[in-house]
Amino acid sequence: MNAVAALKLRTSEQVRANNSGVTPRIPSSSSTALRSGDFGSPVLGCSRPFKGGGLLLLTILGMAVVASATPLATEAWEYNRESILHGEWSRLLTGHMTHWNFDHLFWDAATFLLLGIACVWRSVGRTVATLLGAAAAISASLLLFQPEMATYRGLSGLDSALFTLLAAMIWRESRRDGRWKLGALAMMAAAGFLAKAAYESATGTTLFVDSSAAGFIPLASAHLIGGAVGALVGLGGRSALARPLR
Repeated sequence: MNAVAALKLRTSEQVRANNSGVTPRIPSSSSTALRSGDFGSPVLGCSRPFKGGGLLLLTILGMAVVASATPLATEAWEYNRESILHGEWSRLLTGHMTHWNFDHLFWDAATFLLLGIACVWRSVGRTVATLLGAAAAISASLLLFQPEMATYRGLSGLDSALFTLLAAMIWRESRRDGRWKLGALAMMAAAGFLAKAAYESATGTTLFVDSSAAGFIPLASAHLIGGAVGALVGLGGRSALARPLR
């Protein structure tokens, strides 16, 4: 009986609405999503995905600081080819969080934080995929194709991945919104990245870190591999970035 009464009530309401020429109001999914804060607007507050992405960035930076402050952690986490071949596979990931000195850590960590925030704000999923993919690809390439590389340290390969990811996402946004100047800026950033890698490869030095004082040689191939992963992730998937966070 209750169901029949409810049906009659709704039917009568529809009849009155039709007679009066008033269209019944139906809540839209977009307004509901806006009220729930899914878009991560700074006015509405950060969504859970954004907070999760920020937590990942802080975890990586925290591990980098711990490794730098604790020599035993550095030795246990660095990419060490011999140790990896003996089964310490975790070094393929943790090696990126170790550094040669404070100057190396400072520049790598500062760049990682700034680029990471910009990327997470646009897409948490792409940022996580880029970091994991770049870390694995760089270490795998060292292990398979550069047997002469006994040890490797630094976040610079992941920094390169975040840089090209950000450039790719900005380029996609420019195409979606018809902002050709923004797209040109993204293309210039990509060209600058390639020029930097070419300079490091030709000179054996870095632009920001005094590699000679730290006693290491910059590995341009790691930067290029990381950059390739970031670009692929940024340009792949759905053609339009409909939502800042997903």
